[in-house]
Amino acid sequence: MSNWIRNAGATEWFCALFFIFFASISCFCTTQSLCLSIGFEGWPMFIIVFLVTLGIYCATSFFLVRIWNYNNDRFRTSNNITDLMQRNWTIGSILMVVLLWVIFSFPTNTHDLVFQKKANAVARAELGNQLNIFQKAASSIDEDVRARYSAKRIELADKVTSLQGEFDREIDDDTRPGLGDRAKEILKKIEELCTNQRGVGFHHTVQSDRSPAERTRIKDYYHPQISQLLEAANQNLAKEEQEELGLTADKKREYGDRINQLTALYNELDDAKDTWSFSSMSPTISLEKAKKLIQKGYNDPDYKTSILDNVVILKDKNLSDESKYDYSNVQGYNIYSIERLYNAREVWQDFLKGKLPVGFDMLTWILLSAILDIVAFIFSLIAFRSKQ
Repeated sequence: MSNWIRNAGATEWFCALFFIFFASISCFCTTQSLCLSIGFEGWPMFIIVFLVTLGIYCATSFFLVRIWNYNNDRFRTSNNITDLMQRNWTIGSILMVVLLWVIFSFPTNTHDLVFQKKANAVARAELGNQLNIFQKAASSIDEDVRARYSAKRIELADKVTSLQGEFDREIDDDTRPGLGDRAKEILKKIEELCTNQRGVGFHHTVQSDRSPAERTRIKDYYHPQISQLLEAANQNLAKEEQEELGLTADKKREYGDRINQLTALYNELDDAKDTWSFSSMSPTISLEKAKKLIQKGYNDPDYKTSILDNVVILKDKNLSDESKYDYSNVQGYNIYSIERLYNAREVWQDFLKGKLPVGFDMLTWILLSAILDIVAFIFSLIAFRSKQ
């Protein structure tokens, strides 16, 4: 280094300063990406990761300069570099550049640029999706309960009417005894439907003969009791309905709190210009809150499916719920996940498999990331290559 300081001219110093400038930007982006992916927060961890990243970046630059020098005839002659040394160092340096830049620096830079541009929009899209779902749930919760109990009453009336018809046919059948075992079994089924117990719903009579008049008397005797049992059963259903509607009041308050939180964060992210907080060296508080609230929605077993159905495009919709939303069955995303956006590997995985939503414009960020590093490395080569 001392030799370089003594021998460097104005051009070399100029290029070295520009290398430091562009390298610092690149390393900063890489550090942000790594902290997002790993979950590191705070200045101490950021500085540690930045220094490690800077060391790796300088090593990449060193190997690029080494490739240049070892393929320079004057450098090889003056330093007695043999063909074997030249070949081994060139191949080794190329491998190191691929490892350190193509696999480490370049993809993380791209990820950070995508995150900075898209994080708020991605979070807002997920918040908006869940907001719509919980608003619909809150507005329809009473209607759902009433519709369910209305269906129960209709089903009960249909079954009781059907059984009463069977009872009448059994009583009127001249080939049957009338109020015999079959007729009594039908009455027990009606009791079971209306009271959930057998043998508690009817006051019974005794059949004196098999005349048409006696058969009519028996039907007239049991019909009012059947109607009373049905009415009592409907009253019990109405009582259960009111109790459940009382419980929905608590559920609606819970939904209301969730909706207020979603709305507040949705509006915060709409006004926010930044995705990164330099005071805490982590994503902004609004973005972190949004991420946690979004995950809470995915963890809600009652609404996970309806949320995910709006988010993902599935290859096979007929799979069981356990494997339906596995990554292997995801063809793409209508709404991208903020959880996945935090992770560099997952963003690149989705891009390479064509699963990113329309509008991500990954090629733009790939080109910007590549240009940033290429410019830095060009300045590095001009500044630190051998003059021999």
